[in-house]
Amino acid sequence: MGEKKCQYCGGLFLPDPRVGDRQKACSVGCQKLRKRENNRIYREKNPEYWEGHYEYVKRWRQRHPDYQRQWRRRKKTEGRKKGAVEIQAERVGKAMEFAERIYL
Repeated sequence: MGEKKCQYCGGLFLPDPRVGDRQKACSVGCQKLRKRENNRIYREKNPEYWEGHYEYVKRWRQRHPDYQRQWRRRKKTEGRKKGAVEIQAERVGKAMEFAERIYL
């Protein structure tokens, strides 16, 4: 597999062998451009994606006024690294809380 031309800056690069011919961008900067372009195309194809979502979020935030402040405080005080088991337990707990709110 040889050099490819970047679709965003036009420069030549050696694609990662794990990605091969599918790689389109040569650098992190070009990858960001690619991501931005893909997001723009998605929004154009799906203009109704966020439609009606704001009212739901607004009601939720009114019911949980201190959520963001508490979240920031909690993140700031979590100084130690969590182990994989702790992270998994936290994810399961959050999923259960979410399911209870939706289905009860």
